[in-house]
Amino acid sequence: MRLISALPDFLLIALFRFVFNMKNMDIGGARHARNAREEMVQLSQEFLSLDDSVDVNIPTLRELHEYAVGDALIENKKLG
Repeated sequence: MRLISALPDFLLIALFRFVFNMKNMDIGGARHARNAREEMVQLSQEFLSLDDSVDVNIPTLRELHEYAVGDALIENKKLG
């Protein structure tokens, strides 16, 4: 990591362009992003069920859940 932070910006830009344009990065990166979204929705649902089981009101948790699930539903409509 120290090596990357020591590189000048123009080399970093060239390196990241090369890496992000690779077919493997496209496949792996996109797959990772989709899985991460699904995992965040799952975690959000689990936190909500935990919130329902205790007597503590956490309104921010419900608001974040709406964002997580809403974004996932919008993305699924785009893909489907």
